[in-house]
Amino acid sequence: LVVPGAVYLELLLAAARRWRPESRAVGFRGVLFLHPFVVGDAGRTAVGRFLPGGGPAVTYEFASEGPGGPPVVHSRGA
Repeated sequence: LVVPGAVYLELLLAAARRWRPESRAVGFRGVLFLHPFVVGDAGRTAVGRFLPGGGPAVTYEFASEGPGGPPVVHSRGA
């Protein structure tokens, strides 16, 4: 089962609202969908990361990690 890219964004948006509840403007810019995420793909686990920068914008990555290979970045943006 391939997870739609919109699901990545919904999960990250919910996490961003919990991480920075004081922020009223939460959205995405420069979104790239790099690789599909397949549920049940060799025990891989989905991981969302926020990578703070110097200003109010935060870069994100939605990736998967698992045995038998390096992490795969599925989506990235700000």
